[in-house]
Amino acid sequence: MCRRSRTWSFIEFALPCSRQRAGHLRCRLGLRRAAFLFARHFAFVLKKQRFIEAATATRMHRSSPFRPRTIMHTRLIHPVFHHSNVPHPDLRGPRRIARAAAVIAAAVSCLAPIGAHAAGSADLTVTGVIRPAACSTALSGGAIADFGTISARALSATAATVLPAQIVTLTITCNTATKVGITTTDNRAGTVNEAAGTALISTPGYTFGVGAIGGKTIGAYSLMLGSNAGVQATADGASVTAVYSQDGGKQWISSLLGPAQPGVRLHAWAPSSSSPPAAYKVITQPIKVTLALGKTGDLPPLDQEVQIDGLATISLSYL
Repeated sequence: MCRRSRTWSFIEFALPCSRQRAGHLRCRLGLRRAAFLFARHFAFVLKKQRFIEAATATRMHRSSPFRPRTIMHTRLIHPVFHHSNVPHPDLRGPRRIARAAAVIAAAVSCLAPIGAHAAGSADLTVTGVIRPAACSTALSGGAIADFGTISARALSATAATVLPAQIVTLTITCNTATKVGITTTDNRAGTVNEAAGTALISTPGYTFGVGAIGGKTIGAYSLMLGSNAGVQATADGASVTAVYSQDGGKQWISSLLGPAQPGVRLHAWAPSSSSPPAAYKVITQPIKVTLALGKTGDLPPLDQEVQIDGLATISLSYL
């Protein structure tokens, strides 16, 4: 029975790749398999051709009366082929080489669209940030409310001691008229002395802590922004009213004292007490800082220095 050439099975497996979509998994796997089989088969054919040529040369040499003795011991050993089993001349080798060339052509036709597709595409990423007008904040006095050295003898053993207030001015400057507000954060939360806090504002939650030593709190302070607290805000050279919101800016309320409530109140500025916040370029807001210290019996031992360590953050918000 005539055995079908394996080279044709390679071509039948690879040629459909040229008609399939570029990059198809079956196409790529088929080409890899065909390339592997072709390389093995091509080496096989070349080895056979060399064997045939050598066997033919040997027969011709033996039939010649003039063969030199130096090649009489030549032996050609091959594990598969023997010159007695191979018809001569053999024309199957050139045919198989031609068929193998067809396999290469099929592979090139399949891989060419893949390369063209990869070279013709690129990714473009577009990014950006939209920000409101640039505004900056500044606090006078190096952003420090310094109450100096306080004598322990000046403190009361029966009530909190309220010290004279300090004024720190907040200035907000924007490139263009912008509607802004501020919020406050107590970075010493949980260290408010109860007696000192109540002495400043009777309602809890409106004062800031000044640290603790050995688990004992030292005092508290408040920040006032309202005109009745003795501070008047101005915007673009005109007096404005400090207003606040406790719901993220949905409703605005005018406060004469304007105490800051850390983590809750959003403060802004309006032309009048009945108006919502407006846009300004330069806002100047004096802030009244009042410090109170607890009763001596509630304080850490006073036979050594006690540091007052209050720290608040004022954050700018765009409305």
